[in-house]
Amino acid sequence: MRRLGRVLIAFAILLLAVILVPAGIVGGIVAWLKLSPPPTTGEVKLTGLAAPVDLAWDQNAVPHIFAASMRDAYRTLGWIHARDRLWQMETQRRIGQGRLSELVGKLGLDFDEEMRLLGLYRLAEANYTTLDPDVRADIDAYTAGVNAYLAHPAAPLPLEFQLLHATPEPWKPADSLVWGRLMSLQLSDNYREEAIRAELVKRIPADAFKDLFPDSGKPGLTTLAALSGIDWRRFANHLPAELGPNHASNEWVVDGTQTESGKPLLANDPHLGLSAPIQWYLVRIVTPQGSLSGVTFPGVPFHILGHNDRVAWGTTTTGGDVQDLFVEDVVPGDPGQYRTPDGQAAFATRDEVIKVRFGADVRMKVRETRHGPVISDIDPDLAQAVGKDKAVALSFIALDPADTTVQAIRGMDRAHDWPSFQAALKLWRSPEQNIIYADVDGHIGFTSVGFLPLRKKTPDDFPAPGSTGEADWIGLADFAQQPQAVDPPSHRFVNANNRVVPADYPIYVAHNYDENPYRAQRIIDMLNGASGYTADDFTRMQNDVKEQDADLLLPRLLKAKPADQPGRTAIKWLGDWNRMMEMGRPEPLIYSAWVSHLGRALLTKRLGPGGESIRMGSDAALIIRLLDRFGGEGDALLVKTLDDTLLALSKTYGSSMQNWRWGDAHRAALTSQFFGGIPVLGSLYDASLPAPGGAETVNRASFRHIEGERFPDFHGPGYRGVFDLSNLDASRFIIATGQSGNPLSPHFADLAERWRDGKAITLSGTVDEVTATGLGRQRFSP
Repeated sequence: MRRLGRVLIAFAILLLAVILVPAGIVGGIVAWLKLSPPPTTGEVKLTGLAAPVDLAWDQNAVPHIFAASMRDAYRTLGWIHARDRLWQMETQRRIGQGRLSELVGKLGLDFDEEMRLLGLYRLAEANYTTLDPDVRADIDAYTAGVNAYLAHPAAPLPLEFQLLHATPEPWKPADSLVWGRLMSLQLSDNYREEAIRAELVKRIPADAFKDLFPDSGKPGLTTLAALSGIDWRRFANHLPAELGPNHASNEWVVDGTQTESGKPLLANDPHLGLSAPIQWYLVRIVTPQGSLSGVTFPGVPFHILGHNDRVAWGTTTTGGDVQDLFVEDVVPGDPGQYRTPDGQAAFATRDEVIKVRFGADVRMKVRETRHGPVISDIDPDLAQAVGKDKAVALSFIALDPADTTVQAIRGMDRAHDWPSFQAALKLWRSPEQNIIYADVDGHIGFTSVGFLPLRKKTPDDFPAPGSTGEADWIGLADFAQQPQAVDPPSHRFVNANNRVVPADYPIYVAHNYDENPYRAQRIIDMLNGASGYTADDFTRMQNDVKEQDADLLLPRLLKAKPADQPGRTAIKWLGDWNRMMEMGRPEPLIYSAWVSHLGRALLTKRLGPGGESIRMGSDAALIIRLLDRFGGEGDALLVKTLDDTLLALSKTYGSSMQNWRWGDAHRAALTSQFFGGIPVLGSLYDASLPAPGGAETVNRASFRHIEGERFPDFHGPGYRGVFDLSNLDASRFIIATGQSGNPLSPHFADLAERWRDGKAITLSGTVDEVTATGLGRQRFSP
């Protein structure tokens, strides 16, 4: 039914196009409607193959590639990715290149200015020449596959190209390599945190600052001097939201002593921003040299997560401190020079020209210091925030030109045991990740990977003075210094972005961890006191929706003494509530809305007007600290915000509290990142649906509180995998939408409800078996 709705919307778009846009664009849209989706049978000519390749499409439109070599499989995968996700690939590379404005005009400028300043694509181009020859050859094969599709597409270009009257350029190896740099940027947030702290430490009392950041130190005198005179709020808010910090994940593994099969079980679900289509794309490859099953990222040839014939793995983000801001002193009267511990030095400079569709070119002069690019040059607003006598530079691990992470991923795909897996991980540079491992021989392992900077002193989480050298990076931590272990006495590893090392660990990893690792604790609670686990158990655990922070916060909330009947009813219901964020119940809605209203009110009272925007107000530990600080006034706020909450909910959902449902307010935002906000067109790409879960559930479903008491789920496990090492063919996979990026395809969102409901699919079978139950079979010939 939802697909029928999208078809009707597509015809409405066509009707508007006939009236409003040039004939050439209308013709492209008509062709797209006629031949959608592309065929799944027949012969395909793919020049460069060493031998024929068979491609079987299973019933979920997952490609099973049967090839004589991995290189032939990568060439075929390039063709497949372009067939199903070309627009996703196009936008990803244009963001990395800093060329989005060429497509969408001024709307892309924030992205392009950021990317040109950081120079991620220039680094990716240079990086390609430093890779091992075999890695380059695999990337070249994938690139050739993409370009073979572009030269002879199996269907008209995706609708997005038709609407923008655009044609994709040939794919280049750097288009694949820039993905890793973009992920590093998305999974690192230290510079934002430093900017926020720099602003707050100047303008709020020390005890209020301690309420917000209980583990933070106090900046030294030279740091305070460097921070003065700069409006740090502008730095914290400048990075486009789509490129900003956006990370959380779960992973756990147990050895065979804890399972029914006697072999390890491993579960992983990385959490990123939700969209339609989702970032991930499922693929299975079978060759005489070995097989791979799991998720890829369209635009990249290698499996990011999954399993091969002998090994399975998963990842979470470490949260390592890999970014620092440095306040450089510009030499008075000589804006081309800045101060260093050894005297003056010249800024390195380069010119960038951003072409803007329907507008004039934008010219940028990018400056770099010994610490990195000067991010305060990104626009006049930031430059004014700093002043003429200072410049703010960014040091960031992902700006190292010699990045071998793609070689590490390729090596993981081919590892056959713990030593070969570790050998691959030694090449991983960025982003910082925690990687768990299991193999068919019964071993389990954990390693934190990614190069960590070694500094002259442990950072205090504030921007540092650049001229003194006191906070300079002096090297990189060796792989052997990273936390790692194999076959632990506990028989398990668990990580959900919680702290991976104790405070006295020999090298500094990070300060900025949640006070209470709720998701990790819930996973441990579910694992404790039991054994004989099966894949069913791990799947159930992945989909657990207990709001773990409610165990800490709810007893404090229940002390409220409302005077009216709706408030007393809410308190009674919450007192009886099992803390499960089920979409068919009213309690999760009342709890989430109340906590949000309360958090905002407490921050405003503590910090003054606008305080609620500084930090998320739903942090349970912070709310309790502030309630305790205010004493009786805090108790009064409990009642007032509960009354306000119930009144606001009744305006949106009606006066009958029994009819309120969490799923009505909390919908997984499976929409287009580019067209989601455009009337009619956005509906074509909308696969959103009611969803269970919350910000601190294992089945993470983070939300924003927006107007109308809506709590859209914007961030969660776009992919889940469960691996039983006794039978890897029975491994379980699911992604949040579907395989196709075409909104008229039956496989655009066919997995969405199964994903929401905790179900999964398997990837196995011979080419004949997959063909017999699937969508068809194609033969690729040289």
